[in-house]
Amino acid sequence: MKRAVIYARVSKQREESVSIEAQIEHCTARATLLGATVIQVFMDEGISGREARNRRAFQRAKAFCEAANVDYFISWSTSRFARNLMELFTSDAELRAGDEPTLDLLTQRLDFHEKTAWMLRSLLEE
Repeated sequence: MKRAVIYARVSKQREESVSIEAQIEHCTARATLLGATVIQVFMDEGISGREARNRRAFQRAKAFCEAANVDYFISWSTSRFARNLMELFTSDAELRAGDEPTLDLLTQRLDFHEKTAWMLRSLLEE
């Protein structure tokens, strides 16, 4: 069976924000659709996504993926994974360094390994 980790983050809980609990619930359902078992969930609450080095759970998630041979890194969206384009590309490249895991962003159904997706991904960033 495939293995997945989930990363959820909120910088500040607001009415329009998707709660950490909802992110985890939906990401768990996505893992099931991918035929994967969620083996670990990582959460950063109340932390900006601007700089990945400041997000302890995110750093642990990336290290865990490398050590545990994870197939999927599932997160709600690009904005939960990273809040600026350089962090997004850097963290994605670090995850893919060993060809695993595949980054799966729940609200953006794009194959980010395709060249055309890089342009679309840039446009999605806030």
